[in-house]
Amino acid sequence: MGVSVEAIPWQDGAPKIPTEVAQWIWNEAGKRRRTETRADGQPIPEGGRNNALASLAGSMRRRGMSQSAITAALMEVNDEQCRPPLDDGDVRRIAQSVCRYEANDPVVRLFEKGQRDPVYDEEGRLEHRLQVATIKELYEMESPGYEQLLGPYIIKGLRTLIGAGTGEGKTTITMHMLKSVLTGSEFLGEEGVGWIGERRPRILIIDAEQSLPDIQRLADECGLTDSEDLKYISAPDGLDLAEGSHDAAEVEEILEEERPDILVVDPLYKAARIDSNDERQAVDLMRLFDRWRAEYGFAFLMPVHTRKGLKTQQGSQPSMDDIFGSGAFSRGAEIILGLRRPGPGFARLYIWKHRPGMIDAGVHIDMKFDRSEGFTMMQRDDGMSRRQMVVKLLSLHKSGLTLDEIANQMGLSKESARHAVRDAGNHGEVKSETIEGSRGKKLYKAVAADENDLARWEAMVSNGEV
Repeated sequence: MGVSVEAIPWQDGAPKIPTEVAQWIWNEAGKRRRTETRADGQPIPEGGRNNALASLAGSMRRRGMSQSAITAALMEVNDEQCRPPLDDGDVRRIAQSVCRYEANDPVVRLFEKGQRDPVYDEEGRLEHRLQVATIKELYEMESPGYEQLLGPYIIKGLRTLIGAGTGEGKTTITMHMLKSVLTGSEFLGEEGVGWIGERRPRILIIDAEQSLPDIQRLADECGLTDSEDLKYISAPDGLDLAEGSHDAAEVEEILEEERPDILVVDPLYKAARIDSNDERQAVDLMRLFDRWRAEYGFAFLMPVHTRKGLKTQQGSQPSMDDIFGSGAFSRGAEIILGLRRPGPGFARLYIWKHRPGMIDAGVHIDMKFDRSEGFTMMQRDDGMSRRQMVVKLLSLHKSGLTLDEIANQMGLSKESARHAVRDAGNHGEVKSETIEGSRGKKLYKAVAADENDLARWEAMVSNGEV
């Protein structure tokens, strides 16, 4: 049957190539494509990119290399030689397709020789990765549910963000949460899992900031100096965890070997050499982490910074919008917590987001903090006025506090703090004195301190009346 040279393949009436013929063309063209696209250092043109990368992947797989190492190598060749480069997702799919087979599988040699299509299966049909199901089918599927490692705060397979300013205790509260998971001890009324079957939970921390003395101090404070289930990748100079980078490939091999139940990356901004405000770069980084947690099933903890200046705004209430950098860091997170420490010995944990719904978003938990005992929840008691709270706060600080310090520690606006101090002064419970050389700035002190009422003041803070 003759075919007009003017025929356009996608127009009605144009001849269709049978699947068997298309597959034969692919197999027969293998040698020619291989010799044209695998010259060292030469550009790989459009039309030969998939085959060239699949051939390289087959060669590496036949030598026993892991998927992460193959992916990293393909990414580099794709960037340097493919014209134009393939999408990163396509490169990962080629590596994944090859690595479905063991190193000694004959199919791997077909990839290496250019006689196996990295996109189509042996029958010439597109390998469908996307599945369609009705809501009824999904509802009737057996579900493992949420595997809670620490109540509503750390859940296997989910991402938890902990946002706080510099020095407010992100790393410290993370370590106390991990201690609870490892030992089965209590954290804010929730017990850690302690055991998974017949073993302790496995935790891997990628620490891109702390020095060895800092790590040792935290281990000592949390009573984890003898733990062999909490492991560190210590890289105080930072890492480059971009998809396809050497650091990412190395970390993925460690994940493959360790199979952690929890992965912590602290701090995020030093774990990848990206602009934290660049949406595209942030999305790509989160896709890498999400791929890892989907593949390995770990809970993912990310301590992140909040924007500067938040601590200086008296009475301000932080929100999820205060997390520094691109919104991509928080969009895919199922659990987002905020932490503030307005004064020595006290802290407040905000529940900004909780997709599983085990705890209400928008609430906060007031805590006492002691380095030897960690974080403990304050007990609720509604019987205290704001005036009494000011008196009890000042009874803790014998040397006195300024109005700004009172407002900050009580979580009040400066005007509300002024009214409470004035009320306490009218009752003869608070006195003031001018700070020398301050142009009239005052220091407030309690006239009498009743230490037995401290618990009631703490309860008032916990009840949100500050």
